[in-house]
Amino acid sequence: MGKKFPKQHEIDEQACRIFDSALPASWVCRPQLKDYGVDKEVEIFEEGKSTGIIFKVQVKGTEKPGFSSDDLIISFSLSVDDVGYYCEELKVPIVLVVIDVTTSKIWWHAIQLDSDLRKRLIKARQKKQSSITVHINSRNMLPKTLSSLIIKILESETLLSIRSLSKTSPTTFMNSIASVQDLDTILDGLDRSAAIVKSEKLARLWQSQDITSIKNHIEEILEDKDSPVEVKYEAYLYAEKLAFLEARLAGEQHEYSKITYRTSVLLKSISKGGPLHLRSYAALSLAAAELDQYAKNDLYLFMNLMVHQTTNQKDNIEPLWSMILPTARKKASVLVNRKYRQCHRLLNFMVKNNQYNIIPLSVDRVIGSMVSFLLRLRREGMSEAAKSYELSLKNLADIAIDIAVALKNWQEASLLFSNSALICDFHDDECIHFYRAWIENKIKKIEDAQIQRETLLQINEHFEKAKQLIIEDNKDKEDLDVEKNIYIGMAQSMGINLEDPDDKIAQIINIGLRDLDPTRVLKICDKLYVSSSSSGVLARMLFLPTAGFKTLYCTLNGYGIHGLSLDSVYKVFKEKYCSKCKKESPHPRRWKWSRLWQQKQRKLYEEKFKS
Repeated sequence: MGKKFPKQHEIDEQACRIFDSALPASWVCRPQLKDYGVDKEVEIFEEGKSTGIIFKVQVKGTEKPGFSSDDLIISFSLSVDDVGYYCEELKVPIVLVVIDVTTSKIWWHAIQLDSDLRKRLIKARQKKQSSITVHINSRNMLPKTLSSLIIKILESETLLSIRSLSKTSPTTFMNSIASVQDLDTILDGLDRSAAIVKSEKLARLWQSQDITSIKNHIEEILEDKDSPVEVKYEAYLYAEKLAFLEARLAGEQHEYSKITYRTSVLLKSISKGGPLHLRSYAALSLAAAELDQYAKNDLYLFMNLMVHQTTNQKDNIEPLWSMILPTARKKASVLVNRKYRQCHRLLNFMVKNNQYNIIPLSVDRVIGSMVSFLLRLRREGMSEAAKSYELSLKNLADIAIDIAVALKNWQEASLLFSNSALICDFHDDECIHFYRAWIENKIKKIEDAQIQRETLLQINEHFEKAKQLIIEDNKDKEDLDVEKNIYIGMAQSMGINLEDPDDKIAQIINIGLRDLDPTRVLKICDKLYVSSSSSGVLARMLFLPTAGFKTLYCTLNGYGIHGLSLDSVYKVFKEKYCSKCKKESPHPRRWKWSRLWQQKQRKLYEEKFKS
C-alpha cells in the first residue's frame, strides 16, 4: 500500500502538467496547494484582459479510464465528502477533469450541474457510502470542446447565484439594492428569471409525470395576467402533451387531431402582437394541424371505398354515395397537396428570418401530419407518388435534425428521429434497412449518451411494433377498437360531427359504434343472440351494420325484440322475458363476443329466426 500512493501522486502531477498545457496561453492557471479537494484555479482572459470568469478545477489522473461498453461514458469514483463539498458548499464553479496520462486525453465534467449526481449523493449518504461514481460524457474533451466548457462554467455561475438569492433574507436583499439607482432593470431581470423558473418547473413536472401538479401549474400560468406570452405559449404546448397522454391512456387516439388543432388555434390567438418567431410557429402549427385533418380525411375516404368494394358488399353500395365518393376523394387529395405546400412556404419563411430554433419542432409537426397520407398512397399502390412525398419528408427531417444538433437540442433531435422512422414503408424490407442505417448513422450526432440510447430503443420499438402489426394484419386478427376508430374517421370524412348532441345522424352513428361490440348484453346469458340489419343509408354508406335496427333473440324460447339501440332493446327484453325466466345462464367471466362466435350462432339460428 505504501508504494501505491506515490505512484498515484506522480500520475496526478503528470495529469496537472497535461491540463496546464491544454489551456489557451492567455488563460491564467493558479495551483491551489492548500485548498480542500481543489487542484487549480483558472481565470479566463481575452485580448490581455480578464473576463471576470474564474473557476476551480479538480484534476484526476489515470492510466486506464473506466469506459462504458459503448464508449460514451467514463466513470470515475470520488469521495462522498468531496462531491458534497463541490455540489453544496463551494460558491464558485468547479470542473472535474479526468486525464489519461498514457494518451494525454482530457475529459471534463461540470459537476455542480449534474442533477442526477446530487440525487445519488443523497442516497449514498443514507447508505453511509464513502465513495460515489461520477459519469462523464466522453465527448467532453479538451481542448476540442473549450467553448462548451465556458458555457457550462457560466451556467454553473448562474445556478450558484440562484441558490444564493433563494437563501437571502428579505432584509439582506433590501440592504443590497439600497444603493441601486435603476430598479426597473432589476425588476425586468427578476421578471425574466421568474418566467424561466416557471418554464423549468413545467419541464420538471412533466419529467416526473405528476399529472395533477402539471395541470395546476398550467392553470396558474394561464390565469396569471402577468405571465409573459412566451411562458403561456409553453404552457399551452405542455397542455397539448398532457391531452395526448390522457387520450392514449383512454384508448382515444382518434382525438389527437382535435387536440392538435385546438392547441394551434390557442397558440395563434395568444401570439398576436407577440414575437415574430412565436407567430411563425403558431402559423405553421395551425397549417400542420389542418394538414393532419385533410390527410386523415383522405385516408378514411379510401377506407370507405375499400369497405364498399369488398366482394360480399359490392351489391350493397348506396348509389348516391358511389357517385359522391370519387369526387370527395379527389378534393381531399388536392387539399392535402395544397396544405403541404403551404407548410413548405412557412418553413422557408422561418429560414429567411433566421428562426432556426423553431424549425425542428415545426418539421416534426409536418412529418406527423403526413403519415396518414403516405399510408393511403402505399395501400392504394401509388408507389411513385408515395416515394416522392417520402423523400420530401426525409429531406425536411435531415435539415431539421442537423439544426437541432447544431443547437445542441438533443430532446428535439430525439423526437425528430423517432417520428422520422414513421415515414418508412414497413412492408418494404429494403426501405426498413435504409431507414435503420440512416438513423443509426445520424443519431451518433446526439452528444447526450442517455438520450441517444433511449432514442435508439424507442426507434427499435417502432420497427418491431410495425413488423408485429403487419404479421397480425396477415393473420386477419380482429380488433374492434381499431375498427371503431376507422368508422369514426369515415364518419368525419363525410362531414358528420359525432360530438353534436342535436345531430340525429350523429346520434344514430354513435349508437352503432356503441353496439359494435355487444358483449355487455350477450354475456348476461348464453341463450341470447343479436342480429343487425344493414338497411338504411347510414349503415350502407359507412358499412356500419350496427347503425341500423338490431333484433335481440332468446335462442331457447324463440322470443325476439328489435330496435335501434341494443341497450334500450335489452331493457324491454329483460322486463318482458328475462325477469320471468329461471334458466338464465351467464357466459364465463372472461367471455367476449367475436365475429367467429357470431357466424356460428347465425348458422345455428338463421333459419329459426328467418321469419
